[in-house]
Amino acid sequence: MDHLLNSTRSPLVCCVNVTSSCHSSEMGSCGQTPFPEWIGWVPLVALCGWIFLVMWGSIFKEGRLGLLSIRKSWEELTSGLQSNLDVCDPLRIFGIFWVVINHSGSEGRVDILERLPSAAKFKASIRSNPLLGAFLGNSALGVECFLILSGLFSARSWMRHSQMDFWPHYVQYAFRRIARLYPSVIAFVAIAAGPLMKILLPRFEATMTSQCGAKGLLAHLSFVGNWLDMPVCLGYLWYISLDMQIHLIITPLIMHSLFKNRKVGIYLSIGAISLSTAMRGAMCVMYDTCNGSDADIPFISYPGVDLSMVKPIYAGIWELYARPQTKCGPFVIGLLFGVISLEWEEKKIWLTKRRARVLVAGGVALSVSMIYFILPEYWFPDMPSNIYNVTYTATFRSLFALGLVGIISGLALRKEVVFMHWTITVVSRLTFAAYLTHMPLDAETAGGLIWALLPFVLSIVAAFFFFVLIESPAGRASILFENYLRSHRQESRILPESPTNSRVKVDW
Repeated sequence: MDHLLNSTRSPLVCCVNVTSSCHSSEMGSCGQTPFPEWIGWVPLVALCGWIFLVMWGSIFKEGRLGLLSIRKSWEELTSGLQSNLDVCDPLRIFGIFWVVINHSGSEGRVDILERLPSAAKFKASIRSNPLLGAFLGNSALGVECFLILSGLFSARSWMRHSQMDFWPHYVQYAFRRIARLYPSVIAFVAIAAGPLMKILLPRFEATMTSQCGAKGLLAHLSFVGNWLDMPVCLGYLWYISLDMQIHLIITPLIMHSLFKNRKVGIYLSIGAISLSTAMRGAMCVMYDTCNGSDADIPFISYPGVDLSMVKPIYAGIWELYARPQTKCGPFVIGLLFGVISLEWEEKKIWLTKRRARVLVAGGVALSVSMIYFILPEYWFPDMPSNIYNVTYTATFRSLFALGLVGIISGLALRKEVVFMHWTITVVSRLTFAAYLTHMPLDAETAGGLIWALLPFVLSIVAAFFFFVLIESPAGRASILFENYLRSHRQESRILPESPTNSRVKVDW
């Protein structure tokens, strides 16, 4: 994350030195044609209508809209499952906290957003710290925490109906995944890109949405935001697009292969991890970024700067950072662990306490090592590509994920359930909404590492309201809609036996 700032490839350096050619008051930033302002209010009005329905259902609980009530959302948020995998909850919270630190202490800092000289001094001081330097510099590994957990639960979700034929199973799986996330994404994009942000959070609007035209917004709404040329329009939402693509392509491919032929599925998984690793190494050599293994993308735009001048700076780094072919390794590792963990649970296979401790200790050692093995790149910032930094860049994300699997397996694959306090469970269920809402708060409040705590806390608070008003009720509505489609499909299989109203169910 830190190397880009001091490099000539840095968007920050470019933006400081480039003379803008975007002076026309009739155009949006750098050539993006803006929408008429009234269009931005339309989705906000629709969102207010949705919230009105939720409040109506909360007041009149016995009516049809009672399904959307805040009470039901609260029950969903606080219900305890007491599962062995509750041990994943702290990791999910740690992941979102690490991401918030990344954005607050780096790309979200006020001096970086305003392109002040103090930004370079701050990053230099962080890198020189022997303890915090690598931890903060490599904080983009928080994404790997999400990927490993996403793969784990994706596998278990797929295996619940693995006996189904592939295409009905795939349609059901894809529908549930999209229906669960899409309402929240639509609602957030409507808020973030709407005119209200220009009034309430002007810095966020200037650095996150000022470059958004129809192309940028539609890319996020169609889950292809990580394939945009540059991450200058709500760029940090790239992960949601990446996660959706992996869920809809890699999970069905590998899980179906594992179910049909275990060896083929294992070979396919190893091949995906190996190919992803090889591509990372090859691309860092090609674009000369191997000594910047922790290179993070500044997901902000710089108003008044011509995008055509900034685009070459992202070449290679953006592709390495956000595309499924280079990021799928940790997800596939989580996918395989999900299969193994579920099979062990069904067969009542448990780790002994001694083996569990060994796995946890080994996982911690491997994960921490992958974080701090970045230090030679900090000590020798001008080091050319060599066997060390090429190998590290290619492998450290997948090896870090493998360490996390060791920790989770040592805690979850024991007969004794590790109970988590209900507050940990609640916060962990808010992490998706917190991911959506943290950047607006980062952009307005971030100013240093201590200040990183403020947007994190505010993000959790905002995520709570987002969860109970949008994410949770929309999820229940999608389940109701799915049940309606299922019943409609079953009715379509009922054919008339005679001209009378009697019916007979066809045995398919």
